[in-house]
Amino acid sequence: MGLARQQDTVRMFREGELNLLVATSVAEEGLDFPACDLVIRFDPLHHMVGYVQSRGRARTKSSSFVIMVQAGHASHLSRYAMFQSSEPELKRVYQTREGPTRPPSPGPSSESEEGELEEDDPEDIAARERYIVPSTGAVLTYGSAIGLINYLCSLIPHDIYTPPPLPKYMGEYAAVLELPSSLPLPIDKLVYRGPPRNSKREAKRAVAFLAVKTLHQLNVFDDYLLPTTGSKGRSEYDADGRKLTQVSGIPDILGVKVRDPWTLGPRLRMHVISIDDVDAAGLVTGTELPTLELMSEGHKITVRCTDELMFDEDEECETLRMFEEYTKAGLWFCVTGRPIALPLTCFLVPLTEHNCIDFEAVRRVVDEPYGTYDWTGVSEADYDRLMIMNCNQYGRALILHNVRHDLTARSVPPPGSREATHATYEEYFVARWTRKNYNAYVPPDCPLIEVHNLPRYPSGLYRPTERLLDVDKYQKHTAPTGLLVPLGGCRRTHFSDKVYRAFRFLPRICRRATDLYRVREARFQLDLPPILDDLLIEASTLPTTNAKWNNQRLETLGDSVLKLVSTVHVMRKYPHRHEGQLSQLRQSSVSNRTLLGRALEIGLERFLTSEGHNVHIWRYTVSEDADVLSHVLDSSHYVRRSYPRRSLQDCMEATLGAAFLTGGIDMALRTGDMLGLSVGGAIPWSVRYPCPSKSTPVPPLFIDLQAAMGYEFRRGELLIEAVTHPSFPTTAGASYQRLEFLGDAVIDLAVMRHLFEKFPHATSGQLSAARSRAVCGPTLASIAVRRLELHKHLLINNAELSAAITRHVPLLESLTPEDVIVKGWKYDPPKALSDVLESLIGAVLIDSYYDFERTAAVVEVVMSDILDTLTTNLPRDPVSELMVWAATAGCKRIAFQQVSLFYIIVVIVHNIAVVGPITAANLSLSKGLAAERARNLLTDPNFEMNLAHLCDCKKRVPEVPPDSDDALDAIVDALAAPKLTDETEEGFATLAKQKLEEEYVPSENADDEQSAEEEDGEESTDDTDVIMSD
Repeated sequence: MGLARQQDTVRMFREGELNLLVATSVAEEGLDFPACDLVIRFDPLHHMVGYVQSRGRARTKSSSFVIMVQAGHASHLSRYAMFQSSEPELKRVYQTREGPTRPPSPGPSSESEEGELEEDDPEDIAARERYIVPSTGAVLTYGSAIGLINYLCSLIPHDIYTPPPLPKYMGEYAAVLELPSSLPLPIDKLVYRGPPRNSKREAKRAVAFLAVKTLHQLNVFDDYLLPTTGSKGRSEYDADGRKLTQVSGIPDILGVKVRDPWTLGPRLRMHVISIDDVDAAGLVTGTELPTLELMSEGHKITVRCTDELMFDEDEECETLRMFEEYTKAGLWFCVTGRPIALPLTCFLVPLTEHNCIDFEAVRRVVDEPYGTYDWTGVSEADYDRLMIMNCNQYGRALILHNVRHDLTARSVPPPGSREATHATYEEYFVARWTRKNYNAYVPPDCPLIEVHNLPRYPSGLYRPTERLLDVDKYQKHTAPTGLLVPLGGCRRTHFSDKVYRAFRFLPRICRRATDLYRVREARFQLDLPPILDDLLIEASTLPTTNAKWNNQRLETLGDSVLKLVSTVHVMRKYPHRHEGQLSQLRQSSVSNRTLLGRALEIGLERFLTSEGHNVHIWRYTVSEDADVLSHVLDSSHYVRRSYPRRSLQDCMEATLGAAFLTGGIDMALRTGDMLGLSVGGAIPWSVRYPCPSKSTPVPPLFIDLQAAMGYEFRRGELLIEAVTHPSFPTTAGASYQRLEFLGDAVIDLAVMRHLFEKFPHATSGQLSAARSRAVCGPTLASIAVRRLELHKHLLINNAELSAAITRHVPLLESLTPEDVIVKGWKYDPPKALSDVLESLIGAVLIDSYYDFERTAAVVEVVMSDILDTLTTNLPRDPVSELMVWAATAGCKRIAFQQVSLFYIIVVIVHNIAVVGPITAANLSLSKGLAAERARNLLTDPNFEMNLAHLCDCKKRVPEVPPDSDDALDAIVDALAAPKLTDETEEGFATLAKQKLEEEYVPSENADDEQSAEEEDGEESTDDTDVIMSD
């Protein structure tokens, strides 16, 4: 049929000259057909658009739409059933997409297609109103009211067993609007009666206008007349209506000024360092350092400020020069192993018995910085106390252990000793110490001395006192390895044993002093509550420090704290908003964008610790680009530092976690308020939300449930609401959805705190993995059935959902806690089972007057067997297992591929479908089954498409050096990239690499492993040996 003939046929059908039309798929779109009384479709449905278009031909209420399915084609029938169940939502999507841009039609309205031809009545037009919101200028009209009501209802969350909630219009010329009962409104606010109008269409507009106006006053619609705060995570305002800081222009790496105590100003302070309660040395700097105590290598170290130093003006410069030379010599010998060139910002000085500066001891070191060959006065009392230097390896401090008068350099080494490779000790020493342009100096006739290396601890790493459960565990009890050197080739230094011990611990003392100074400045300037020092230090320590501990554990805990306090706040502030709206409000308050903006507003970047631990660079100096004189005169308390911007948002959550561990929810609220977060203020919940004046009885039906929970409700209506599914109509009109939203946050925090305390050495990744197993849907559903039998109490009015629950109950009852934790990903029970458990916990929190500790106790009782089963070494789920294995094997060309709109997954490896199609009840289960199958096949040497045969990534893709510009660009691109997905090769490979990195757990003795140098006397490549001539 030609185009002209086709157009004539369509026109004749539209005008009624023809009443039967047979067409191919061209009738699905592109041709303007009127509404038909009967539409029969013979060809199979291949996609959703075709269904919507053909269904749209039968769009009047009296129309019939028939689809012919060939007998035995179950897939076609199931596809049609899915499209039919999605029809209300699809209709809304297509109407809202095209409706706003479609010009008004001069032809009949939609009502006219139902058999009624209407035009706007002049009286109705004259009676129309406009509602303007003063604060924003948003305008509500009769034309927009129905669309707003439909939009509000479309956002109401519902499960697959509940039809999409829709508004109901009744009556004719005086319409009645009934809103879905799943909206959290009083029963009298769910029904609206409109004024009489001259047409049905105008009556619907009038009642919708009245409803939107009332709902705005109830805060269901905001001042922009929108039912939500905007698209998820991108609102311009937080839950309290405060504008969010724009962070799009903030660089990924921040260059900031950080508070720092190390400076030399016009006023110098003396601090006494004590080791095991014995005063050892003095620490001089321009800032009064906080009193501190730390444990290091089993020793108790304390620092206290005693005096302000005053010097004669004529001698001050010379005195400070001497202090600096003395300190640089000590740092060289005892800490860095190499000289220091930059000016120092603190000095370590010897003390007299009255804790005054021992100027004579300072002068001896300044006059003879390399020590003296004069051994007069050295006796056995100096053994294991005197620090000496071998002139052939100057800069490596040795401790005298014994003088061997029976041995000289000409003696013969005993068999089996390290020197036995040569005929005499002299030959051994010459061979070992002779270098290019230097001949070893070995006096032949002097006695040999036994020495051992002075151990160094230059890293500055220390453990907070709160973390030291067993101090003796960290003390070294092994004897140092002895060496033999000629006495005549060694100088004894002028550092006392007390002083060189103080120098050894000075890096840790300075680091601890820096940490305490910064967190106390933060507490004062940000007006934070009294969070424990060690917890606040941990919250402010970034992973860039490479320390054994950082803020990542606290950040994981703080994330759960913020989730709960924000949830409670938005629920109380917006009592008439449903779960979907509350979720978006909370998201606008807890998103990384919000946290980053609030951190910048309060200046949190000034107090973070990002410095690493270079074992051979002394950090406490005036920077190379700084003017020394201005640094001293201005007494600057800032240093320039750089770190990733995401560190700020992590520290915000970590600080909340530290506050929660110190003082519970009450202190977390105070902290969150000071940090500028939307937590509802600093007033405790018990004061902010007063309890109701009277209690209501609990129906006898729930007596056993209360006994199983170990909690008795004061307000019976809360318990009833908690077990009411949205499909079950009640006079109160409330279902469990809002309580489920609250209970999810409560369980999340209760479980995370339990894990945090149970596994003090677990990493952030391990804690998150264990939590996800405990709070996932299958786990909570099993608890709901096994422990509480909630399936017997759940109020449902949906036969399909009831049947699904009945099918899953025997399986859930048979599962052990171990099965649920390890294999829970394989099960897909109805979400209502996990939802009702969460809503019950939310009801407990409200009923207990927001007593989190009491509610958490209920959670721990109900989930006790699951919590006891959790460990930090849980087997990975199949998807994670496949990713880690692929990353370890070096393969970067694996991806999942979802087929069509169904939960069908194929695993693609190097463009070859290795597994699939795999179909399951949901996408997560499909991926899990596919990943498990792929892992088994790819590792099977007998499988023709195993990874060894398919993958050539290592041959084709060269590794990018970590320090190259390309690697840096890749990092920047990853930060700016959209959300990763495992359905692309790049996304799968990146996620796999991240999961592999999470597998790394620092060793328990990481601090000690960075300690200084070998003690066997072998040369260290990192040390700088200075050769001294006689």
